[in-house]
Parts: sequence; structure tokens; C-alpha cells
Amino acid sequence: MEEGLTTIIYLPAKVLAKIPKGPQEVPPQGKERFLFEIEEENKR
Repeated sequence: MEEGLTTIIYLPAKVLAKIPKGPQEVPPQGKERFLFEIEEENKR
């Protein structure tokens, strides 16, 4: 279950398009926050 949360980063572009801003399009600060939120989810 926890693995599924991290794999979101590696989803195909087709799926990323459904996310408001894909990780690649977010400025570095936003990307770090995106990754941080996933890390926090994994700790639960």
C-alpha cells in the first residue's frame, strides 16, 4: 500500500496530465513540497 503512494511520481504522462500540475512542471520548491507530502503520507 505504501509503495503505491511513491509510484505516483513515476506514472505515465497521460496520468500526470490529470494531476493539476505534474511534478515536472512545478517549480523546485513546489516539487519538494509535493515529494514531502508523499513522504508524510508514507509515514502514516
